[in-house]
Amino acid sequence: MQYGLAALNSGDITKAEFLDLNEKVGGLDIDGNFVAGRSEGDQKGIENAYRHGRVNDGENLTLPMIQYRNYVDLVADIHSFHRSAAMLERLHKRNGTTDNVARWTMPQAGTVNFMRMALLAHDEWQKNIAADTSGGSQLAKVIRNKPASLKSQCWDAAGVVRDHPFDLDDPGVCNTLFPVHRDPRIAAGGPRSGDILKCQLKPVQASDYKVVFSSAEFARLKAIFPQGVCDWSRRGVGQRELKDSWLAFPEPGKSVRLVKDDDNDGD
Repeated sequence: MQYGLAALNSGDITKAEFLDLNEKVGGLDIDGNFVAGRSEGDQKGIENAYRHGRVNDGENLTLPMIQYRNYVDLVADIHSFHRSAAMLERLHKRNGTTDNVARWTMPQAGTVNFMRMALLAHDEWQKNIAADTSGGSQLAKVIRNKPASLKSQCWDAAGVVRDHPFDLDDPGVCNTLFPVHRDPRIAAGGPRSGDILKCQLKPVQASDYKVVFSSAEFARLKAIFPQGVCDWSRRGVGQRELKDSWLAFPEPGKSVRLVKDDDNDGD
């Protein structure tokens, strides 16, 4: 992973800073301690994470959803806004739409009663669905019965409400007040969905950069990444579909029946 790639290409850091960062970034050992060398994800653990739903990819999330949060990006809180964007990206990749979602955002100290509002909105939405006896998929029924008054919106510090489109490039007030930032993986070229735990690799190519490396700099870059750099256009290593529709945890003391793996896919 090329830390700072977006910053390099935008001119926010120099070539020397980019090379120095990636040469010295180090990694973590199994106990979370910093080590000098880069760490590598556990292959079996990654496969299990995908296969058993530890990475939510939006499967079966065709329910009515209201995503609400206080904006805490500026106070070093782990619940940063880019996680909401990741959820929407995953839903769109899986289902082709996010029309079954409404998003509400307010400042960190905002006092809008989102919980009460969401309860009332969901009640109306569910009643609409229950009264709909026409055909179509569950997702289609959810979308067409979404209350007309239920929109993606944001509230400013004074409590003024405005429409809040999902488009991150929209120049409106909501995106200005509550911008979606990037984590280190997104800044390294990774997808907004954040669903690639370990990237596939490709050779280092000068055409991937908006700066021109000297011969010595490019040789140093290749030495930093002797096996190649992340190819974010491909599915991640071990990334695959869920084994089941949801997680299953056997109860303590209950036996687990083993079956022969006839198709040799590891299940």
